[in-house]
Amino acid sequence: MLSPGELKWQLRIKPGHRVAVVNGPPESALVVPTVVGLDPHHADAVIGFAARPADLARLRPVYAAVRAARLAWISYPNPGRPGAELHWDWLVRALRQYGVEPVEDVWIDETWSALRLRPSPPPRRCGRFRP
Repeated sequence: MLSPGELKWQLRIKPGHRVAVVNGPPESALVVPTVVGLDPHHADAVIGFAARPADLARLRPVYAAVRAARLAWISYPNPGRPGAELHWDWLVRALRQYGVEPVEDVWIDETWSALRLRPSPPPRRCGRFRP
């Protein structure tokens, strides 16, 4: 397991950053340095936890942080862990429906990994065909 300082470095959390956790499991307090009860809309960094596909809908504050150009991560169970219903390739595709995409994937501990998010690029439009 990473030390708190190593984890902050891994997640790009800078000194003085206020961190909010969305949908965190009970052990997230041990994994993520956070301010308890911080509103995700006022945080410098927002970390959401998703163990099942339905959890992605609960992470709207994470997607809002991405659109507001704040640091945003989605943490998901490592493959093979009990209760892990998310597979990386499916998760990446599913995140597009929320207008975000991963830009970095990091290992947190034996149970969790995390994806740093950015806004998805706008869909490409085909030019009008002119003979």
